[in-house]
Amino acid sequence: MRTLLWLEPDQAAEAESIVKRCGLEVALVGSTERGRAGELASRLGGQKHDDLRGALAGETLDLALVLDAGGFGADGEPTDADAASRFAERGGLIVFRPPTPASVDELASGRWTRQPRPAAREIRPALLPTRGLAWRSLEGLRSGFGPASSVSARVVTGGEDVGAGLIAAIDLVRDAIGELERVAAIATNPADGRRSLRSLRGEIRGIATGETGGRASFVVSQTGLRREGEFRWRTELRGDEGELMLGESGGAWLQNTGERDDASIERPPVTIANAIGETIEAARAEPARPGPDTLRMLCDAEAVLLAAETGDWVETATVRRAVNPGDAW
Repeated sequence: MRTLLWLEPDQAAEAESIVKRCGLEVALVGSTERGRAGELASRLGGQKHDDLRGALAGETLDLALVLDAGGFGADGEPTDADAASRFAERGGLIVFRPPTPASVDELASGRWTRQPRPAAREIRPALLPTRGLAWRSLEGLRSGFGPASSVSARVVTGGEDVGAGLIAAIDLVRDAIGELERVAAIATNPADGRRSLRSLRGEIRGIATGETGGRASFVVSQTGLRREGEFRWRTELRGDEGELMLGESGGAWLQNTGERDDASIERPPVTIANAIGETIEAARAEPARPGPDTLRMLCDAEAVLLAAETGDWVETATVRRAVNPGDAW
C-alpha cells in the first residue's frame, strides 16, 4: 500500500513498527512539528511533505496513516473535511489515531456531514477492537453467544490516547447492545479545559442503555499499563446463553449448563502500534466490508463527554440532531 504518513518525531519508532508489520510502501512523510519532515522522511522512506490538507486533497495513494493530526479536524479549518473526502473519493483508506473530527462543535459545523459522502464517515479510527486480530480469532465464540442483555468493557491505553480509547470502548459496547440511547459518565477534566476528544487524560467511566433495552458500563483508563505504548481491552457480556469474556489474549464462554468453552490467542505484545497495524490489515483483507460507522461512534463519544461535563444523562439522539439535523441517520 502506497502510504502517506503524518506524525510527531517521537512517534517514528511506532511508525517504523507499523510500516514493517503491514509491509507499507511509504510515499510521503510529514510532521506536525515544523521543520522535521525531512529527517523523518530520511528515516521512514518516501518524500517529505509539509501540508497534510494539501496531501489529502491532491495525492492519489492507498493509505493515509495519521498518527498525529495537529490542528486538522480540530481548529475550524473549512478545507479539512473536503480534503479527507477527496482522498477517499480516489479510493484511499484514511486511518487517524487521534479522534477526527475532535469535537462536537467541529462535527456540528456541517462540513463533516455534507452529503453525499460525509467526510466523518470516511475516517477510520485507528484503535478498533472489533476490527483487530484478537476479535477475528474469537468470532466463533462471539457469534455462538448471540445477543447480550448487558456488557462491561474496559480499555487501558497510554499517552494521549484516552479519546481514542473511548472510541474503542464504544466500539465494544455497540457490538454488544447495538445503538446507544442514553449515557452518563464521570471523567478527569480535559487537559486544556475544552470538551474535546483529543484533550482527554486520566480516566473516564460511564454507563449506557441501548435502544433494545441492553445495559452497559465502561471504563477507559491510563492506569494499569504494564509497559509504555500498551493497548489492552476486555469485554464481559451477559445474556440468555450465560456469560462471555473476551480480551486481547483470548476468551471464555461460561454457559448456563455449566459447560465452558475457552479460546486462547498466540500473538505479539498488544501495543498501540500493533493495534493500529491490525486495523489496517483488517481493512486490507476485507475491502468490501463496510467500514465502522465512525460518525455515530463520534456522536456517542461526544454524548459521553457532555454527560461527564453536566453530570446528567444525555440522549445520544440529541447530539446526533445537533450534528446532522437532516435524515442522514
